[in-house]
Amino acid sequence: PVDIALAMNPDDFDEVAGNLIDNARKWARNAIIITIAVDGMCAVISVEDDGPGIPEQEQSQALERGARLDEKVHGSGLGLSIVEALLENYDSQLKLARSPRGGLSASFVAPLKKP
Repeated sequence: PVDIALAMNPDDFDEVAGNLIDNARKWARNAIIITIAVDGMCAVISVEDDGPGIPEQEQSQALERGARLDEKVHGSGLGLSIVEALLENYDSQLKLARSPRGGLSASFVAPLKKP
């Protein structure tokens, strides 16, 4: 919906969304899908790609500060850990899963502003 307003600092949201989209951009073969679904007083935001994904047994390692599971792609290994740290301020957490498109699905819940 166009009238969605998150109860999140705009700079924090920019950092979270920017890191997730940048990560998807690095790994996607052809597509990145961003979805926002309203669930009560929260929004569920998901960024999915059609890249190689992260095996389930390596997903927790991918959230560690400075962790890089593949050195071939440019990056510092800080993006997902920064996202996770910012989301803690909103009692939320980053959830990683296999996307139906084969790549990674990274999602989080953000509170909506009260009307």
